[in-house]
Amino acid sequence: ATQRDLCRLNKMAEHDVAQANPREAMRRILGCTVRCTLDDGRIATGRFVCLDRLRNLILCDVIELRKIPSSSYGSYVDSASRKTLLGTDNDTNAETEGYIYSERKLSQAMVPGKRLCKIEIAKETWEKNVLRTPPL
Repeated sequence: ATQRDLCRLNKMAEHDVAQANPREAMRRILGCTVRCTLDDGRIATGRFVCLDRLRNLILCDVIELRKIPSSSYGSYVDSASRKTLLGTDNDTNAETEGYIYSERKLSQAMVPGKRLCKIEIAKETWEKNVLRTPPL
């Protein structure tokens, strides 16, 4: 076998860990930071603690981010308040124009599986904990 074939086989073997045994992959990322997107647009970022059969997630040290249309606040939000809420001095930020981002910190949170749209983990964390770790 050539070096290229060995590299290809190694990559396939790494990919198969998560594909062949998803429970093992989930076990390996326990305690890692994940970002969950809910169907109402909220984003919860925290340490992954638990997953049940209904896909409900338990996260610790959570930061929840909500995107709220500024029209919901009407004239209550002036330019100075908008800068404070958005954490920026740039009024012309196209991505945030028309929205206010509300952030809150929670010690723990349960993310309902039926509201869950997407779970993300940093590529480096995935490679370190799932792909490069020998089976438990």
